[in-house]
Amino acid sequence: MSKLFDEFSRALASETPRRSAVKLLAAGVAAAFWPKKASAQLLTCGAVTLNATAQQLNVNGCNSGSPPPAVCTALQATVLAGILCPTACPITITSSSCVCMGTTVVFTANTVCACPTGTITCPTSCPPQSCTNCGTCGNTCPAGNCCINGVCTASAGCAPIC
Repeated sequence: MSKLFDEFSRALASETPRRSAVKLLAAGVAAAFWPKKASAQLLTCGAVTLNATAQQLNVNGCNSGSPPPAVCTALQATVLAGILCPTACPITITSSSCVCMGTTVVFTANTVCACPTGTITCPTSCPPQSCTNCGTCGNTCPAGNCCINGVCTASAGCAPIC
């Protein structure tokens, strides 16, 4: 730590052109206030995200009350970049809004990692309904039964038989 302080002191004591000093100061201030990139977390199939939000400050055109469509599109992309769903169950926006609050545009979305219709929602996959995934992920029907509409059934003549 003291070595770092000594190097910093020497740098301050050396002749630094005014223009270089201003550039260094500006870079330091920008780094301190620059937005940090949000880390994305891999969710499971069926996971719901509520009120995922992104905003942009000082937007021209917000005075009319309606945010510029290009800004809303960019903010939506920012929100979706922070939500990672397994490949089997792509992200679906269930509701969203993009509004002006003064000169700030705020985009908010509710999302779900949705399995396609007709499949079962498992943590990382969306298998079709079958004897090994009857109604819910991993629900295995006993031998001789059938899976009909998500229920293991022992009805005579059902098919396919497990």
